[in-house]
Amino acid sequence: VTYPYDLITDSLFNIYNMMAVIAALRQLGLRHETIRKRFAGTKILESRLSEEEIGGVKVIMQMSKDKNALACSRNFDYIRSKPGKKELLVMMNCMGVSKNWSENPSWMYDTDFEFLNHDDIVQLVCAGPRARDYKLRLLLAGIPRQKIRLAEDEFAALELLPLTPGDDVYLLYGVDGTPLAFRVREKLKEKLLAKEGAQ
Repeated sequence: VTYPYDLITDSLFNIYNMMAVIAALRQLGLRHETIRKRFAGTKILESRLSEEEIGGVKVIMQMSKDKNALACSRNFDYIRSKPGKKELLVMMNCMGVSKNWSENPSWMYDTDFEFLNHDDIVQLVCAGPRARDYKLRLLLAGIPRQKIRLAEDEFAALELLPLTPGDDVYLLYGVDGTPLAFRVREKLKEKLLAKEGAQ
């Protein structure tokens, strides 16, 4: 016997999470209908994933936990699997440790940046204190140099994105970089609205 559920996300790893919760709740004796109703009001937190279309450009905020190779690899694979052209702002910098410059970048070499070596990913802009580390890792992943841009300032990095109508623009940020990422998104929205108004 099968029972249908509405997915709260289209990312494979979150679908697995949802299945695990359903299985656990069924083992505890809850009915499918009860679980389905509870899931109906559930959504991914905006601090982890959100999207908004502005001036023909879809702006996608996607938390990519810095120093977590598996989480980032899954995110990169998810981005690669989505249809259409994509521009990425890579700013997964651990703000807490950057003050003392103690972050160990070795996790980047356990992360499958190779997923980002895809024809649909047209631009990657590395920003923040680890911008050069990200650029090196992207080059080692075989990504053509002409696709990679670099800006240490996250707001200046917005100037390096083509922001082509029809493209999806991903802002990739770490856990403690979330407040900065939302400020960058607001600046990006201003830029896109001004561009739309000028046309």
